Amino acid sequence: MKNAFEGLGMKIKEMLFLSPGEAYEASKRGAYIVDIREEYETGYKAFDVEKVLYSSFLGFANRINDLPSDRYLIIADSSGTKSKEIVKFLKEKGFENVAVLNGGIINWERQEMPLKKDKNKELTGSCLCTLKTRVKRK
Repeated sequence: MKNAFEGLGMKIKEMLFLSPGEAYEASKRGAYIVDIREEYETGYKAFDVEKVLYSSFLGFANRINDLPSDRYLIIADSSGTKSKEIVKFLKEKGFENVAVLNGGIINWERQEMPLKKDKNKELTGSCLCTLKTRVKRK
């Protein structure tokens, strides 16, 4: 299997960080993006790449056996803060080919990487406790 991370990213304290452009390149080389955002966050904006796996941060430990340990995995969240915890956890469990998407989907969108958007699932509200989709459900 070809090294999807070859020549990409920056290592800090044994953890590989990929920019959105580098993560996109790695995805074209066969790496999977593992989106750890919660389900209510993934409906509106999603990574538009061939291989995306979804496993929320809160339920991640219960789904570790669903991850392909022989593949290159890019862990992504909203802003890049929770991804580091998951990469550390995966390395402790024996996963070797894991990286952090630096800046999460926020940087991904800023750098105009491919996104899928569903306007019906866009969240609005003045605070987290009042978030709801724009389109009312029937």
